[in-house]
Amino acid sequence: MFPLAPGYLQALEKHTKFTTHSGQRRMCSSVTGKPAQPSLTGPQYWVDNMVGTVRFSDALSGILLDRGLLDKYLKSFELDIPYLSSSARGTLDFESLLTAVGQIFALGYPVDLGAVNSDHFLDESGDVHEVNNARRLRDMPKYCWDRTARYWAGARVIHEHRLRKHPHSILGVPLAGSMPSCPRWRNFLRLNEVPWLVDHKIGGNVVFPAAGCINMVYSKVW
Repeated sequence: MFPLAPGYLQALEKHTKFTTHSGQRRMCSSVTGKPAQPSLTGPQYWVDNMVGTVRFSDALSGILLDRGLLDKYLKSFELDIPYLSSSARGTLDFESLLTAVGQIFALGYPVDLGAVNSDHFLDESGDVHEVNNARRLRDMPKYCWDRTARYWAGARVIHEHRLRKHPHSILGVPLAGSMPSCPRWRNFLRLNEVPWLVDHKIGGNVVFPAAGCINMVYSKVW
């Protein structure tokens, strides 16, 4: 683009309708890295824009340094970013600083509270010394919790499994999540837990008796 720069500059200078004027929005130029001004955006500015380095980092730094310009950019992106100042006019420095630290802590950011509440001073040689005079409050009143109402939300399957009753010797336990109109039960029959089954054998094999099936129906109905 450098070979075209002289001709581009002459064309802009000779163009009678090429004028600069104040814009409706403030902007930070990526050519100069500073807020754009109409007096500095003449023909040479646009030549530099064509052949020069794009200074995105400097332009962004200029936006951050210009608080009013930053507010407009944040509002255009609909971002709710809090702005905290460590110094406020008419307020003692340590009060405004501690207020800012407290707000940062309330927003969920990690804060070294021990360092914040410590005293630092410089000796004659310029070394920093720390004196920690902070003490933990141990006589704070207890919070009055209201335990009259119990709030517990959970799925029906988890509720039925957590509060299931003792298993029936034959039926076992109801399956969590089964419908009341069509209940389902589950059990593992073990001879050491139901020893009377040993007495019902056919051909040497233990068989669950029909009386046990009737007992299951009777137990479920009643």
